[in-house]
Amino acid sequence: MTVGWVGGALAVALAAPVLALVPRRLLTEVSDRPITWPDAARLGAVAAVAGFAAEAGAVALGQTPWRWGLLAELLAALMVVDASYLVIPDLYVASLLALAIGWVGAQAAFAGAALGGGLLLVVRWAFLRFRKVEALGLGDVKLMVALGALAGAEGVLWIIAAASVIGVGVALLRRHGKEGDVKLAPLGACAAAPALVVLAIGRLGP
Repeated sequence: MTVGWVGGALAVALAAPVLALVPRRLLTEVSDRPITWPDAARLGAVAAVAGFAAEAGAVALGQTPWRWGLLAELLAALMVVDASYLVIPDLYVASLLALAIGWVGAQAAFAGAALGGGLLLVVRWAFLRFRKVEALGLGDVKLMVALGALAGAEGVLWIIAAASVIGVGVALLRRHGKEGDVKLAPLGACAAAPALVVLAIGRLGP
């Protein structure tokens, strides 16, 4: 287990700067301002802390440290980036899909990915068709494909439900005392914590 912990800690330490630095160009484009080194350092630090904390918990529970460390690190980075810049980098989605390989059975992963992505595609189409607004971005759809692959069909439904409740709750808090439509919080940011909880309570094997 010591070897697993050391290897996991190294994986988390190496992944943090990648998660913080690779999306810099994308974040600069969507925010119309340069993403500074301190910005990237803060993002990397948040991701690394989440990863190390998850690894410690995994070791205590006898789970595979590096997988849980990287999962928590990815979800923390995703939550910060989507909440701050309203975008989900493809790097994060691809990394979540890579984690599913060898960790989830092919049948469960395919069913979850199809349900998660398909459900959000339908919601996106409905808003575009009937409300003429893009309520969900393609990044949200791709994210649910990845989370569905990790959590399976039942798990991704719990993630979507919890993220929707959080998004509505945040929107209502923002609207308090103001006029206008309720604007939901970014789905990816709202889904990050529920995804980790759903996966941590046993929907994945060790």
